[in-house]
Amino acid sequence: HAVAIGTLDAVVTFLLSFFIFVLWFGFFTRHRDQEVQRAARVEEANRSAARLRISEERFRLLGLATNDLIWDADLTTGKVWWSDSLLTTFGYDPEGPGTDWESCQSWIHADDRERVVNGLKRVLKNGERDWSSEYRFLCADGRTLDVVSRGIVAGDEAGQPVRVIGNTTDVTELRALEQKLRQSQ
Repeated sequence: HAVAIGTLDAVVTFLLSFFIFVLWFGFFTRHRDQEVQRAARVEEANRSAARLRISEERFRLLGLATNDLIWDADLTTGKVWWSDSLLTTFGYDPEGPGTDWESCQSWIHADDRERVVNGLKRVLKNGERDWSSEYRFLCADGRTLDVVSRGIVAGDEAGQPVRVIGNTTDVTELRALEQKLRQSQ
């Protein structure tokens, strides 16, 4: 009888110890898994931030390298992001007043404005992706430049246009050279 009680005591002690071990191991493993997942999320966030920094730097350098005006118009808010060329080439402060989507239409020469604006509206209405137009641009200092603007329309999940991202290139010197060539012939 004493052997049976001793065996039962050993079995109960073993089971209790095993149960405590399983609880402790389960807690430790769960906690370790949460830490591993958290570390993986932090690492992925750091990689994403590094990719974003590289992409933004590439975008900024591209704008500097081309001397083009790069712009990104949010059609839902009317706000436009402008590259530094808006100031250096055209004389307008990218952060200043009057640089929203509606106001910037006043920079288009009056004789070209209706054609340019209606052309873009037609592209947006017809669900087209590409837009381009050549027109005269009125600079802040009163100069008029010949420019070519090109844009890509980006849509939302439903296909509705929400952004136009593009560039505007000063072609004034090119057009002047073309004119001289035509006159010399």
